[in-house]
Amino acid sequence: EYGDVSQSCMSVADLRSWMLRNPGLVWATVLFGGVVAYRTYRWIYPAGPRTLPPHLREQQMLRFEADKALLREATRNFFFDGDLQQALQLFVEQMANLVVVIEEGDDVTTLSKVWATKLVQDMVCQFPVEPGQVFAVRVSPSSAEGKMLRSVFNISTVPAVLAVGGAQNLLVPGPALSPEVFVNVLLRLREQPQTAEIEAHHKQKGEWIIQQLLLVRGVISINDFVAEPAPGDFTSTSLTEVPGSVFEEDTPDSRAMVRAQQEYEYQQALNADKAQEAERGAAEAERVAAANQAAREQEEQEMAEAIALSNKLTKQSNQQAKRQLLPSEPMVGEMSGIATIVFRVGNQDPFTRRFRPTETMQDLHDFLFVEKGLEDCRFVVTGLGAGVLEDRMLTVMDAKLAPKTQVIVQSTSAGEDEEDEDDY
Repeated sequence: EYGDVSQSCMSVADLRSWMLRNPGLVWATVLFGGVVAYRTYRWIYPAGPRTLPPHLREQQMLRFEADKALLREATRNFFFDGDLQQALQLFVEQMANLVVVIEEGDDVTTLSKVWATKLVQDMVCQFPVEPGQVFAVRVSPSSAEGKMLRSVFNISTVPAVLAVGGAQNLLVPGPALSPEVFVNVLLRLREQPQTAEIEAHHKQKGEWIIQQLLLVRGVISINDFVAEPAPGDFTSTSLTEVPGSVFEEDTPDSRAMVRAQQEYEYQQALNADKAQEAERGAAEAERVAAANQAAREQEEQEMAEAIALSNKLTKQSNQQAKRQLLPSEPMVGEMSGIATIVFRVGNQDPFTRRFRPTETMQDLHDFLFVEKGLEDCRFVVTGLGAGVLEDRMLTVMDAKLAPKTQVIVQSTSAGEDEEDEDDY
């Protein structure tokens, strides 16, 4: 039992002695252990905010694109597939009611949600085949047709909706348009009486608007007419009763109107929530990505610094150990066969040292490592004995380096060579 205690004490003493002789390795071991412990802690307890679900932003974008596709499809199914002239010809021939939407934009605009309302779609056809039906056409305000309509009907605000019927015209500015207002407009058009007088007025109005369109396009000129066509009351519009509800009692139409308004408000709130959620998700995803990137860069920098410090301490420890084992420089005339070596390292100034004839090339390498920090290099001898000294066990005498020889030191590592040139 006492023997075991003695052996333990001796091992502790040996460990302490080794630590005193190799402080660089001790510090390198402690630093490496600290880095491993820190990375293990960060792996168990990750820092920073919780990450979002991996595909949240993609889901939000897909949902937005799906909603946009639905609006685009509803718009395509809502409007007449033709230009204003073709629509006016149907207006005259079929005795139909025409809704002209004057707005700029692609298939999906700020008013697309109005056309996507089911009640609105049920009240409008894409191609009229019976008198009294309502169909819609879209016109750009910057086009010749749009400029003609704005001039003829005195439309100052766009986007706007112009409803043209046989008895009257209804005009609604875009900001005031909603599904319920549009339903009121459609009901007003469908409720117009169909008398012989109104039918004649209907036909004359459509033909007069077509004439104005052809004049604007330059197809015909004013000289083609015997008398300039008078607008009569074709261009008068009504705005007063459109925004208000035309249903004052509990009827099936009024209930449908309430349902349409509720559906519209629900869609508005739902779309607003979706937009806000998408914005929050995108902002949070960007913030989390930036935080994670910063954390990764910080960890990589800390790891690189730790590795560099560990390599430096290890190198210093190895230099200290080799310094103790390196033979001292011999005195001049100490013995015969002493070689004076002139070392040339890159662009540095040459330096010399004497070596005994029994010392090997490894001793020359150790000297360069201890004094200059050079590793992984080779010796190229110039002069009569030119060549490369690859064998590190070769002695100075066998290499015939006495009495004096110039040795060019070439690094076998480009990175280390650059580092050495920067240090000296």
